[in-house]
Amino acid sequence: MSYLVSDKGGLNLDISQDTETKKALQNALIPLLNENVDDLKGKRLDKDYFNSLLTGGDPIRDMLNWLDQGDEFKANLSQEQWQAFCANCKSLFGLDPVKDGILSAVKSLVETEGSDARHKNWQQVWERYCDAPHKYIRIPDLIRKLQVPDDWLYLQNEDHAFDRYPQWNAEMEETLHKALLSLLKANTKDARARIAELEAAHARRRGLIWAELGEAKYTELLQNVALIAELTASGLEAGELPELEKRYSEHLWQVDSSVLKLLGRVDSGEDLKLFGGILELLYLPWLDASARYLQKKGVYTCERRPNSTDYLDSVEAVLFVDGLRFDCAKLLSELLITEGFQIEESVRWTGLPTITATCKPILIESILSAGMDKHSKDEMNYAALSSYEFKKVLEKNEWKVLTAKNIIPMAKRSNGKTQSKLWLEYGNLDDLGHSQGWRIAKHINTTLAEIVAKVKDIFQAGWEKVLILSDHGWLLSPINLPKTDLPACLSESKWHRFATLKEGAQTQEHLFPWYWDTTQQIAIADGVSCYSAGVEFTHGGLSIQECLLLNIKVSKAESEQKRQTVKITDIKWTNMRCSIAIEGESEGLAFDIRSEPGNLLSSVVLNVNPIRSDHSASVVVEEETLQGDRAYIVILDPDGNIVSQVPTIIGGGKDDSTG
Repeated sequence: MSYLVSDKGGLNLDISQDTETKKALQNALIPLLNENVDDLKGKRLDKDYFNSLLTGGDPIRDMLNWLDQGDEFKANLSQEQWQAFCANCKSLFGLDPVKDGILSAVKSLVETEGSDARHKNWQQVWERYCDAPHKYIRIPDLIRKLQVPDDWLYLQNEDHAFDRYPQWNAEMEETLHKALLSLLKANTKDARARIAELEAAHARRRGLIWAELGEAKYTELLQNVALIAELTASGLEAGELPELEKRYSEHLWQVDSSVLKLLGRVDSGEDLKLFGGILELLYLPWLDASARYLQKKGVYTCERRPNSTDYLDSVEAVLFVDGLRFDCAKLLSELLITEGFQIEESVRWTGLPTITATCKPILIESILSAGMDKHSKDEMNYAALSSYEFKKVLEKNEWKVLTAKNIIPMAKRSNGKTQSKLWLEYGNLDDLGHSQGWRIAKHINTTLAEIVAKVKDIFQAGWEKVLILSDHGWLLSPINLPKTDLPACLSESKWHRFATLKEGAQTQEHLFPWYWDTTQQIAIADGVSCYSAGVEFTHGGLSIQECLLLNIKVSKAESEQKRQTVKITDIKWTNMRCSIAIEGESEGLAFDIRSEPGNLLSSVVLNVNPIRSDHSASVVVEEETLQGDRAYIVILDPDGNIVSQVPTIIGGGKDDSTG
């Protein structure tokens, strides 16, 4: 002890002189020898420090491990380590593990009121648990063993005192489930009002730990239901075509997107019946009314709209995605922006009927011969070109036509221009919809991620501007689209959404000309109905979901715009959580900690987190054994390039730098 505290030839450390500290120091002598003396200077070394040192130096982690492992935790410690842990619990948390037991500790863990030092320590335990709840899988079951009040105040939870109780969250989920079921008996107006009330009452629970643990399914799904209810209050039943286009493309596409997100999370027949019923109440009437308005005489015109030559001349490559509906294209655009690409969007209407055979050739209409041979058209199947003829037209105009099976060739240039262009067909949402029905919703995110990866491959091969195109959209309903009848005596042939009428047939059906031959009329099913029963997914008719498409022109962002001048101004460690603040533009930036700054595989954090709009961020180092190690705080741009870095000591230390 004298050598450690002496300022005359000793280490001159500040060590408490009480009996408990001396005993703890004696037990911790061996791990103390491994400590850096410079890190010890300037600290008050007391019994808590030495007891923590004996058990690994992190009392917060030790408490969580004891709560999660129970007797197994004690069995893995020596007698001295267990005694040190118990001493720390008494000093820091006001708890004797032997006398009070683990449920007393759990009760302290979930307490939300208090201002003394021990409550603050418990608060740190809870925050550490929330950083990695999947690591401590037994803690929720321990909390469920605690008794809770059986009264109105408990259920209301107005002071949020029971937020940390999974049993309270479970009761709220059951209450919400019953409320959602009751919507099936309501009218549309009352349902919208009730959904808004439910969202106001339950939205907060999406930020609690139980949502991260997958125990707040209905409040997660309510978010999509609430958006559908809010947006479908605005119809598409008035105005001319440009106005409809503007309203849908600016925000009402989110209705269809929310339906897909909702269905993508449905995981049982019971929930499909529930949310299918809610969609029947809110979504299908909105969908049908907008389609019926679009089908009114004079609203949608089907005259030929040849694309300008700039349509294809301005890009080096086209990525064709069959059935990339408008809302899916918007999500794809957002993903590409997140990956650091520059995006230009343009909206267009396709022709009728909305099937690939008719609509895909429209994409190359600008390079088709003006006098395209009428005999090349397959009028029975509404095909303007065969697949063979489509490919030949492109190849004649110096396009390389590839499918997903082909390797993307490197771009070859002469005088700055590519010697040929690339047409790549990839990602068939149309096939997915026809094979999976409503379950296509479960494949949207994966398919869009694959398309983003393919765009990266195209740029990696040296192609610099890519245009993402599609042919048509589609309709989707988990409870089947409504059926309408067309007598067989009137129709030559029928598809789900349109039909060819017999010559001289008289009918009340909406008639529209085929895009490629205005002398040939087709019958379009009313609204979103079909000429067949049991249809979940289809296209071919006239609705904004089938006809309105989004072209996405993709280019690389300029490096000068991507790399920003950023300065790290503040660094604060709280146990294994590091919080920072920066100066400079924060949009699109992310925060990581690495042992080797240039090596992304050397990241030591649970998650790389974005810099928030207030120019701050925090991350958690997962492995407690790294405490005290030197590492680097790195700020990353959207492409993963480092725009700023500073050294740090994991857990905190005087080597931290904000220079």
